[in-house]
Amino acid sequence: MNSFFTNLLGQQTVDFYKIFIEQKFYTVIWEGLKWTLGLTAIALAIGLMIGVFIALVQISEVRRKNSVLNTLGYYILKFLKWITSLYI
Repeated sequence: MNSFFTNLLGQQTVDFYKIFIEQKFYTVIWEGLKWTLGLTAIALAIGLMIGVFIALVQISEVRRKNSVLNTLGYYILKFLKWITSLYI
């Protein structure tokens, strides 16, 4: 196999083949990609939690002003508590 690469494309390609295929550096790249995707998902989840918290604060402020929004906010709050209880 190595003689085929040497004859066809030269010694530099064989070195590249040995480094990235035989030494399995592509697994390092895959691990880095998994970490990047995982940290992105965690950051999005934290951002979503902060957004829900801000929305709940806004609902509680509006609650005091209007009885219709009070009822609506209560059911939204109840729904969000139910959603979070499913995942936690």
